[in-house]
Amino acid sequence: MEINKYLGLILLFCVTSVAYARQDEKGCIVKGWVKDTVSLKAIAYATVQVAEAEHRTIPVKLTVTDTNGFFKVGPLAVGKYVLTFSHVGYRGVVWEFRVEAGRDEMSVGTLYMVASAERLQEVDVVARKLPIRFEVDKITNDMGDDPDAKNESVMEV
Repeated sequence: MEINKYLGLILLFCVTSVAYARQDEKGCIVKGWVKDTVSLKAIAYATVQVAEAEHRTIPVKLTVTDTNGFFKVGPLAVGKYVLTFSHVGYRGVVWEFRVEAGRDEMSVGTLYMVASAERLQEVDVVARKLPIRFEVDKITNDMGDDPDAKNESVMEV
């Protein structure tokens, strides 16, 4: 019975400490919408990356837009940041902003992305027959089809 009391107290302590730790996450929440410039339709699942202005390549927060093109990222501490939006088939959008002290929420409004008509380079997919055949009682290596056999001796293969 004593052990149950102690386990209960430990569990209560863990739950309350986690709850208090979550309260320390204060800062500014940045939110907005991402839409197509031509059709004005929401762009679903666009990547939203937040980085500090001094270190643009190192993301601080990362999220994606929902099916309505809405995003919400944070909390962010006071400072200067860069929002980068990207999506397949669209040009990236970069937006700089500053989080000031005492601000809990910030709306960037609607950001528009322009469709990109870039053509990707051609890709060749090549398949080769395996030089090794697995049979019921043996494994056979066809030296004629083995690309390594052309440059190496029988002992090396």
